Amino acid sequence: MENNYRVPPHDLDAEQALLGACLLNPAIVPRVAKVLHPADFYRSANSHIAEAIFELGDGTNLVSLADTLRRKGALDKAGGMEHLVQLADSVSTSAAWSHCARIVKNMSRHRQIIAQCTEAMERSFAQLDEPGEILSDLKDRLKELIAEDTAPYRRPIDLVREIYADIEERNRTGQREVGVKTGLKAIDINMNGLEPRTTIYLAARPSVGKTALAVNISEYIATHHGRVLYFTAESGDVMLMRRRLAAQSTVFYSRIRSGNIDDSQWPLLVEAVDELSKTDNFVIVDKPKYKFVEYLSALCEAETLDNPLSLVVIDHLQLMRTRQKITSRHDRFSVVSEKIQDMAKDLNVPVIVLSQLSRAVGDGPPRLEYLKESGDIEQNADTVIGLYRRDKTDNALELECLKGRDIGVWRSEVRFEQNIQRVYDVGEE
Repeated sequence: MENNYRVPPHDLDAEQALLGACLLNPAIVPRVAKVLHPADFYRSANSHIAEAIFELGDGTNLVSLADTLRRKGALDKAGGMEHLVQLADSVSTSAAWSHCARIVKNMSRHRQIIAQCTEAMERSFAQLDEPGEILSDLKDRLKELIAEDTAPYRRPIDLVREIYADIEERNRTGQREVGVKTGLKAIDINMNGLEPRTTIYLAARPSVGKTALAVNISEYIATHHGRVLYFTAESGDVMLMRRRLAAQSTVFYSRIRSGNIDDSQWPLLVEAVDELSKTDNFVIVDKPKYKFVEYLSALCEAETLDNPLSLVVIDHLQLMRTRQKITSRHDRFSVVSEKIQDMAKDLNVPVIVLSQLSRAVGDGPPRLEYLKESGDIEQNADTVIGLYRRDKTDNALELECLKGRDIGVWRSEVRFEQNIQRVYDVGEE
């Protein structure tokens, strides 16, 4: 059988020259330690030597190195005293240390990329994990490798120039929206659209209208902007599609659910079915596994490989879980809300999160402290909008921005026709 094994990339000459330079000129050791880790060395013996040298710093010499390795029980693993002497005699100058360090680092990076891709390949062969989860894990690990090669910040000059160019363009075109519009002036005027990389929480007691609002916003964005992933941990996909049909056709939800359709309503219903069948942009995800935020994020990552998302909706937060072993309810919500925030930034997409209010709110207007497990949710959310109906027999639905990072707080009002699950602006016919 043909042997397909290939030796991983490495350069033993560069490793030996670099370690020899450290012994010759210990002053460079702290600088070498800033760019390399012991694991970056391919040869095991060199890795042990580098660990000891980095520990000794600029106090490195042949005697202290041998003593440190002996104390760690690693002198034989490092090739013995003979190998250390050979390193010390291998170079006559330390001038090329930075060049050698770059070579060692580049070879290490190649090996790490190979290792991550090999692990993803083995998991794919085993078929024990979903493809989206494998791709998401691979992307996260490769992003960590990329981050090591780039500065953890953007230069002020680059950032300010980008912002100034954006201001000039908006001033020239009159474009005021910073993100996708929701189709509701009550929200768009105050928020200038849903900005990418942000999380927007819709908070209310049950049956106030937060799901209807989220579905209406999703419908508009799917029609006018792009793809929406709507994760439902509470309502099923059939129930949500009925809501969409009711809003689109103006046929009462109760009639759609029972099939009690008047002759005059069939044309409206057929037209609504035809309209909703024209696009696949509104995707409802109704699977129990996506209650786990890690699986949810993995699916979103996989979906963006083919086509960017315009919006992600999570309905609702209190039913979300994490694969991390956490017993505290408070800590669970902290982890989940933080991961949702990270996902919004990574995917460059706005994320709407529906959240229940605690019973402490009673019949009064919502407040931030009424958010269940409010502390970390409030901290991680960019925007929190409370929904409130003073009179359940009236169709007035009050929206109050309880927290608005960069946009401030505001109040507005929309109309909620519960029978057809439709939310619209005041004065809209």
